[in-house]
Amino acid sequence: MPQDALEARLRTTITSALAHWRFFNLSLAAKFRMVFGLAVMLIIGVALSMPWYRMERLVEQQNGKQARAIADAFMIFEVHRKHAGISPEFLRYFFGSEGGHNYPLPTLLKIAGKPSREPISEDKFTQNAIEQFRDPTLSQVWQMENDSEGRRNYHYLEPIRATASCLECHAQVVPGEEYRLGELVGVVSLTIASDPTDQQLLWNRIAIIAAVALATLCAIGVFYYITHRLILAPIGQLRQASELVSKGQLGTRVEIQTGDEFEELSEAFNQMLDHLEESHQQLHTINKSLDTKLGELAQVNVSLHEANRVKSEFLANVSHELRTPLNSIIGFAELIMEHPALKDDPKTSRFATNIFTSAKSLLSMINEILDLAKIEAGKMELHSEKVSVTDLCENLYNFVKPLADKKQLQFDLNVEDNIPIMDTDGGKLQQILYNLLSNAVKFTSEGGKILFCAQAVPPEQIRISVSDTGPGIEPDKQETIFEKFRQADGSAARAHGGTGLGLAISKELTNMLGGTISLASKPGEGATFSITLPLNIPEKQVSSPLVKL
Repeated sequence: MPQDALEARLRTTITSALAHWRFFNLSLAAKFRMVFGLAVMLIIGVALSMPWYRMERLVEQQNGKQARAIADAFMIFEVHRKHAGISPEFLRYFFGSEGGHNYPLPTLLKIAGKPSREPISEDKFTQNAIEQFRDPTLSQVWQMENDSEGRRNYHYLEPIRATASCLECHAQVVPGEEYRLGELVGVVSLTIASDPTDQQLLWNRIAIIAAVALATLCAIGVFYYITHRLILAPIGQLRQASELVSKGQLGTRVEIQTGDEFEELSEAFNQMLDHLEESHQQLHTINKSLDTKLGELAQVNVSLHEANRVKSEFLANVSHELRTPLNSIIGFAELIMEHPALKDDPKTSRFATNIFTSAKSLLSMINEILDLAKIEAGKMELHSEKVSVTDLCENLYNFVKPLADKKQLQFDLNVEDNIPIMDTDGGKLQQILYNLLSNAVKFTSEGGKILFCAQAVPPEQIRISVSDTGPGIEPDKQETIFEKFRQADGSAARAHGGTGLGLAISKELTNMLGGTISLASKPGEGATFSITLPLNIPEKQVSSPLVKL
């Protein structure tokens, strides 16, 4: 299997195991008891492992001591019985069942000289032990082995070496048997059944395991009492209180009297609930006050809306009524200016010119106010018609060109070829562009330049822009000049007059036509106003089509 596939399979297995483990949602108490129980079992097991090991070694040492004692007794009774005058009957009495001992009878293996009895057949372990006993420092060898019936036995071997007394005795009593000091003479072989030892070890192990289990149960019981009484009970009270608080019962309080951190925590929890309840009451009071204020503001809003409607209607009506006498004043002023008898009178001609100029300016202001009032009152209607952008721009260029020439301005027109025909309100579009052109002429100093451009931009839009080399507009004022009655220079000593409604009306009309108006300007570098319009007015804006007869 490739390494990548193996790693992917391993990650999948681990993720599945972790997801499966998440299904076992245990409580905090259960987790504490489980972890503590495992920890107690581990600690007690580690603590009792040393006694376990020590007891095993002690039992094994007991077998060694018993085997050595039996071997030493056998040496005295069997090897030296002729010299000590011990009868065979006493030997049988000591090792047999008559004396109540029933010790296992050792076997003597003669290594040097003539053996005192015939040795048994030597096995591999015995032969290896004899070779090991050539080392004078080794005093015993043993191993656990199984007999033909499958029972465990303790096989013990002890060497017999020639001592000074042995050499002296054998030289006198047994002539011809000559040994060297420390030489290996024989080996005592002893086999002891390990059944009593195994039973003792089994009972010792059972006792240790029982002690571990009992200590674990007692520890878990004590821990259960401690955790339930001192830890989990206060936590349970806090949890119940938090659940009640989450349900909106802010009057809930926790009563924990343990004299420890839990009591401090409960006091802090109660203080938090006091502040929360107080804040809730304050919020409730504030909400009621806000509801009252909202009701009052709603009534004021209705009143303001009604007042705004009345104001707009008043402006529309008054502006309409004012235009009639102003048109009369303009007409009479033109008659006075053109009357042959008054042309030779400079003073009267100057007065007539001032009357005509002031009336035209006042009429322009009234028209702007009337348009704004119609827009705010929602009475401004759009009439869709086919409009040629090229023709419209050329007409406006020819109309504004004399005003630009009067100020000695360079006025250029740049209209792209093949601009599509628009389906829009030509009068409103002409009004927007005339406002932009008149502002450019008004704010551009003598000798400056004005560029009037029109082009098609995707998707299916027309962009018309007016650029000038006037004083420009500061960045912080580029948004405010589109507001009502706002100008870039709003001081009383400003160089250019006006109501500040031209750009506001142009923006509203552009939005009604479904387009946008933008400004790019830097102080001292002039300004560029651009409007971007769709080829067709949005249907919701059109009130009725314009019918031409």
